[in-house]
Amino acid sequence: MEIMSGKGNQIYGAQDFSPPGEIAARKSNASSAKPSWSLTDAEIKRKKRLAKYKAYTLQGKVKSTFKNGFRWIKNKCSQIVFGY
Repeated sequence: MEIMSGKGNQIYGAQDFSPPGEIAARKSNASSAKPSWSLTDAEIKRKKRLAKYKAYTLQGKVKSTFKNGFRWIKNKCSQIVFGY
C-alpha cells in the first residue's frame, strides 16, 4: 500500500512516512552498526553446551536399551535351553 503526499509526486510506503532522504540515512547507519550478537556470546555457548548434554543423554539411553535388549534375549535363550 502506497500513499501519495499532497506536496508533489512523492510516494511514501505505508510503514514509513519519513521523506526518502531520512530513510536512506537510517538504513546506512543500521548497516554500519555492530550486531547485537556474536559467536562468543555467553548465551550461544550455553545453548551449545546444553545441546551436547542432551546428545550424551540420548547416547546413554540408546546404549542402555541395547544392553537391556541383549540381556532379555540371553535370559529367554537360557530359559528355552535350560528350562528355567
